[in-house]
Amino acid sequence: MNELAFFAADFKEELSAFDGDLLWGQAEFVNDCIREILAHIKRGEGRASSVILIGHSMGGLVARATFLLPNYVPLSVDTIVTLNSPHR
Repeated sequence: MNELAFFAADFKEELSAFDGDLLWGQAEFVNDCIREILAHIKRGEGRASSVILIGHSMGGLVARATFLLPNYVPLSVDTIVTLNSPHR
């Protein structure tokens, strides 16, 4: 049986739309969370090697930014889904 685990990142309503540095900080935090989640799953004998990111609004831009940072672990993100994100 396959299990699906959900995790949520709470940015405490930080207004990343008004501060690009804040968006990059949030993306760095997401990468750190992904690393910890995957390490936790491996310790528990799980088989996951990547995650799916789902982001709404500016969260979609944060998800896209994760790939561009030095702390991104290659192949740690399988898919991103964005909802109502301002990609333009």
